[in-house]
Order: sequence, then structure tokens, then C-alpha cells
Amino acid sequence: MEEKPLLYKIDNLSPHPLNKTLFRSRTQEEIQSLADDIQKNGLIYPIEITPEGVIIKGESRYHAVKLLGWEDVPVVMRHYESEDRTVLELTKDNTGRRQLSFRDRVRIYKHFFPEAFQNGTIEKSRIEEIAKTFLFKTSLVQKDLYQIRSGKHEISKSIQFADLKMAWTNVFPDASISVTDLKNDRFQIQVVTSKNKKKLMFGPGKYSIVMKEAFRAAKSNYFQTAKKVTGEVGDLIRHYRKEAGLTQKQLANKIHISQSYLSEIEKGIIKGSIVVLDDVIYACTTHQSKD
Repeated sequence: MEEKPLLYKIDNLSPHPLNKTLFRSRTQEEIQSLADDIQKNGLIYPIEITPEGVIIKGESRYHAVKLLGWEDVPVVMRHYESEDRTVLELTKDNTGRRQLSFRDRVRIYKHFFPEAFQNGTIEKSRIEEIAKTFLFKTSLVQKDLYQIRSGKHEISKSIQFADLKMAWTNVFPDASISVTDLKNDRFQIQVVTSKNKKKLMFGPGKYSIVMKEAFRAAKSNYFQTAKKVTGEVGDLIRHYRKEAGLTQKQLANKIHISQSYLSEIEKGIIKGSIVVLDDVIYACTTHQSKD
């Protein structure tokens, strides 16, 4: 039975503290637009709150009616069995009303899907559960999972040299990084390791773009796995395939190459490319165990 709304003093309401952590704040223009709509059409949906007056659903409406100078507002009081359930309902309400970017979804995953940021295969049923809970497409959650495992969620708008240095020394402690100005707003970054005898080049291109490219590489599955698994691309492919529980035939079908070609890459007969490895990482990370 639906609870009947009751009037509640606006001054006694407070936003949930996790709302700012999980979602970006509405802009002043967005709040003003909502206030104008409420002024014209009234408050169609009451604000949902806990018995303590903490807002579960309707924080934007709360700010809008405050802007209109209301002293009381219609609310529905909800009694959820736990704080975790309260936060879940708050999040579901927001995901159903907003257009979320990748970064917005990452905030949600950090709270409700922490295994996305850890190593290991995630079952299809878990991915489907997250998608269903937050009204995402399963394919979108799989794509987000791949991007998270590739380190893309950690790439900010501006990468500083200190951030780049820390990222690469975390992979190779003896890494030496140099930036060369090629003039005409074109730069090149070189990462050299004496122990592993690696020499990696990024660019040429605009400074910010090349910095992001080099940072993304340091955070990628390829180099994060390389810290633990010695050898070339073939060794890494074998590592991911076995971790996902796939046969060579199953993996070859997933990435659209022949089994014999995959076998020769794993054996080191043919030198596999980073492109193939990237396909393998994606296939194994989002593996749906139904073969």
C-alpha cells in the first residue's frame, strides 16, 4: 500500500552524505529550470526521506523548492532495513533519471562493484546483476569493466610529469622517463628500463595527449600483468587464457583468429602484437562462461 505524503519542514531535511560522492551536483541552471517547472506544474513527486529526515530520492527537488522559498514540502517516509539498502535505493533513483558518463558510472562501481577494480575473472551473472540493478545494458557494463581494467578510469584531464613517473616506476622501479620537445607543439616521451632492457616511445603529438597515452600504457593490463608474468606477448596471452578457463579454440573464436595462429603466438613461433593481446584481455576479462 502506497504511503500518503505528509508535509515536512524543509529546514529539517538534509541531503544524504553519499549523494555527492556517487553523483555530480546539479548545476545552478539545472536547479533553476526544475524550480521553474515546479512553479508552473507543481511538485508531482514527493521527496522520499528516512525517519531522520535524510533525503533518499529527490535532492534536486529539495534544492528547487528551497529556491522557490517553500517552508514545507510533501514527503514520503521510507523505512529500509539497512543503510546499505537506503544507499542502493538512492543510487537506483539517480541512475534512472540521469544521463551518466563513464566517470559517473565508475563512482557507482567503486561502491557497489568493487571487484571490477581487482584482478580475476568476473562471472556473467554478476555483470548481469549490476546491469539489472542500475538499469544499464549488460554490454555497457562489460565495456566499462574493460576500460577500468585498462586503467582508463584513472586518467584525469591533466597528467603531471610526477604522476607519469610514479605510474611507470610502479611497473618498472628503474624506469627512466624523458620528454623531448620536437617544436611546433609536438612532443615525444621515452621510457627506458635498464634491467628489462625495454625502450618505449610515445608520440609525437601534443603534450597533453602524449602524456595521457604514456600514462594509460603504464596503467594498462599489459604492463600491470608484465610485472607478474615474465616473457613476451605469447606468455601473457597464455596467462590470460588459462586464468579465464578458455581453451585455445574458444579464445581464437572469440577474437576471430585461427587456433593454429593463436598456438604459434603462445609458443613464440610468431611474435604477437599488442593489438592481439588487447583483444585477448578484453575477451578474457568479459568472458561469459557458456562455451
